[in-house]
This record gives sequence, C-alpha cells and structure tokens, in this order.
Amino acid sequence: MEIKLNNKAKTTVRLIAFPVSEEIAENRRRKAKKELKNNPPAGYLELLGWSIYLTTIAKETVDAEKIFGFYKLRWRIEIIFKCWKSNMAFDKVHNVSKIQLWVIIWSRFIMIIICTQFIYTPCRILIKTKSNKDLSLMKVTQYLTRNPQKLILILNELQSRPNEPCLAIKALAKYCCYETRKRSHYQQDLKIIYR
Repeated sequence: MEIKLNNKAKTTVRLIAFPVSEEIAENRRRKAKKELKNNPPAGYLELLGWSIYLTTIAKETVDAEKIFGFYKLRWRIEIIFKCWKSNMAFDKVHNVSKIQLWVIIWSRFIMIIICTQFIYTPCRILIKTKSNKDLSLMKVTQYLTRNPQKLILILNELQSRPNEPCLAIKALAKYCCYETRKRSHYQQDLKIIYR
C-alpha cells in the first residue's frame, strides 16, 4: 500500500509486508525479549512475524517479490562487513600510533583483496564448475584467517592448475560450501533476481 511519511515533505512511499515463517518469527521474538530485557508490547511482538519494507520505487516499475529479492541481495553487504569485522579484526581498536594504525588497516584491506579477489572468486567458480557446490564468503574468510598457511597453498594451486581443484582447494570446498538448507543463499538469490 502507499503511505505518506511523517516528514516535512510528506513523502509518498510503498509499504510492502511479507509474513515470515513461524520459526523465524519465534527466533525474532526470543531475540527481542532477550535484548529488551523486559516484556515487549504485544503489538511489537506481532510485527516480528512480518518482514516490512518501505520503498520509493513505483509498483509499476518493480513488484513486491522483486523488492524482497533485492533486499535479500542487499543483505550481502551486511555479510561482507561481518566478515571484515569478525574475521579481519576490524572491530579491534589498537592503542598504537597513527602510522602503525594506518599500516594495520591497509594490511587488512590487502588481506581482504587477496581473500576475496584472488582466492574466493576463482575458487567459487572452480568449485561450482567441478562439484556444483556454492562457496560461502563467510566460511572462506573464517577458514583462511584460522589457517593462514592455506593462503599460499591455494594461490599456488590456482596458479599451477587453474582448471582443476587440488588438495587445498578440495579442502576449501569441503569446509567452506553452503550446506543444504531450507532458505536460499546469495548465489541462488542472485540467479532468481536476474533471470
């Protein structure tokens, strides 16, 4: 439905709402009760059974299903930031000089580029082609930060045999692919949106 925002311009937006599964709704409610530490109002708990979006995109341009799909793809940005924060230690503030901090930050950005562009991307394509599995960015980042010795092994394998997974890449496929699950993952969502 179309609604007007409570701003000065009274901007007209579309409100789109989808009910979520009871499992997701209960997880949201449990989390809300834990975070709020008191009993949230019943109306608030009821709304947790819905995914609600506001957009200025006209319904003639994009239908509600596509908006939902776009949001699922947008969630990828959150996953990337979580990878950086959790696995590349961007959440740790160091008590160091400005120059040392710059070196630390730039070295982490270089590590991100190596992990995503030189390992994740070519390995994702190779593993998908050879075993029809989808590689998880989050799992790859966790795996490489816990096993830094694998960086060189994987890079060497990609250099020497770019079209055939060797031991280190097979290990990556074993430990870092999405599991079979009810909900879709990024690669599946991308295909759905852009068909």
